[in-house]
Amino acid sequence: MSRNLPANIAPIAARVAAVAFVVLLALLPVGTASFAQSDRPVIKVDSFAELGQQLAANLNKCGLKRIAILDFEDPNKRVDAFGAWLADQLAAAPGDPWTPIEVVDRKQIAAKWEQLRIAEPYTTEPDRRLHLATGFGATLIEGSYSPAENGIGLQLGTSPSGMPNALVVKLAMTDEMKAHLTRPLESLVPGEGIFTPGMAGISIPRCEYCPNPNFSAGALNGLGRGTVRLMIVVDANGRASDATVENGFNPELDDDAISAVKRWKFKPARDVDGKPVATRTPVEIVFRVF
Repeated sequence: MSRNLPANIAPIAARVAAVAFVVLLALLPVGTASFAQSDRPVIKVDSFAELGQQLAANLNKCGLKRIAILDFEDPNKRVDAFGAWLADQLAAAPGDPWTPIEVVDRKQIAAKWEQLRIAEPYTTEPDRRLHLATGFGATLIEGSYSPAENGIGLQLGTSPSGMPNALVVKLAMTDEMKAHLTRPLESLVPGEGIFTPGMAGISIPRCEYCPNPNFSAGALNGLGRGTVRLMIVVDANGRASDATVENGFNPELDDDAISAVKRWKFKPARDVDGKPVATRTPVEIVFRVF
């Protein structure tokens, strides 16, 4: 089940000035606000009991009383049997880590989601999630996972509100997990090996050298500002290896934006093992004249 992700992402922004121009550079992670993260510590756990304890401690700090744990997404933002199994294991984590938090039964969640899908086939997935949260009077727990060395990377956050920061975890691989993982772990890498930053334990790349685009004031066609939105691939070496225009202003400024981004140097995203990985990330450049 693919999911549309909301755009209310906390930006990584840098403001720079050049003569009479101010250029706003905003690197936006793709994911929900609760998933946004950069260089945050990775917690290593060996069992779902430990994972439940870590998550419950965070939720208790936020004063949450009732939660509904959704199926986990893979690095391609899809849900499969393994993602559903991971969510089942967390909800039923031994040692009763949730008290005093009430956890909605996972079978009820599946039944309600199917009911919403049939009754409201044309609604967006975020709307269904909101209806799900309202129907159960619960905060939704969203999770995503990615391959790691001898384990999996996990990222857990809340929707639509609650825990301000996501929990980033490396969960050790067990024989039971291997039995439920019906494909090789390395096959979980997304298409072309390009991850989504801010999800599944993948951090967000940070621009460390971001010189201004060179542009002519005349390219703004007499307007005070113009915005170009790009989709870039930041490779494991910290370079923008690819840049395409998502929402352009005009061919001249679009080319200026692409030329600038290809000169930038990033601190690349990393997985839960600290290994640099390629990510696909939107960048917005605002050209201004004063």
